[in-house]
Amino acid sequence: MKWTAYCVLLGALSWTIVRADGPTAPNGRHYLSQPLVTSIYTADPSAHVFNGKIYVYPSHDVPTDIPDDDLGSEYAMHDYRVLKMDRKPLLGGDHDRRFFEASWMFQRNGLYYFTYSTGDTHFLAYATGRTPKGPFQYKGHFLLPVQGWTTHHSIMEWGGKWWLFYADTQLSKKNHLRNVKVTELHFDADGSIRTVDPFTS
Repeated sequence: MKWTAYCVLLGALSWTIVRADGPTAPNGRHYLSQPLVTSIYTADPSAHVFNGKIYVYPSHDVPTDIPDDDLGSEYAMHDYRVLKMDRKPLLGGDHDRRFFEASWMFQRNGLYYFTYSTGDTHFLAYATGRTPKGPFQYKGHFLLPVQGWTTHHSIMEWGGKWWLFYADTQLSKKNHLRNVKVTELHFDADGSIRTVDPFTS
């Protein structure tokens, strides 16, 4: 069995592929491809396989003329958008709902869930669509702000249940030393994700 890892190289702002004979590459053989993407800023991306195809979901897209304010305002998102309930695009100024970084995708009951961090407002939010490419319609928050500046996450199904892995600073009390936590996700009959309170779950 061959393992394939899709890696982001922040210095080169590009994606590369690493292939090995196992997750720890015991024979030391790595195969490094040419960058897949070099034209956009791809911080905190994720790669997922749906229907035998690999889909890459990067974060920030093309730079703009807006000065760098450490909040990501200098980037515009053109490759895919999160739509409001009225089907109009969510804009960067909507800090409580906008897509900022740390994308993660999963499929459940024929619905694709695009989940992400809102950045400086510290929510994990989600939008849903009928295809891996969207369009994705905003649905709400599923994790309230954690202790610490922000949280990134992943979601997986195991043992017939869905699990949310996320980070906070509750143990370390330091933003640069994030702690990993896991909690079960619950869904309503219409597919909506019930909101998790990190201080009570």
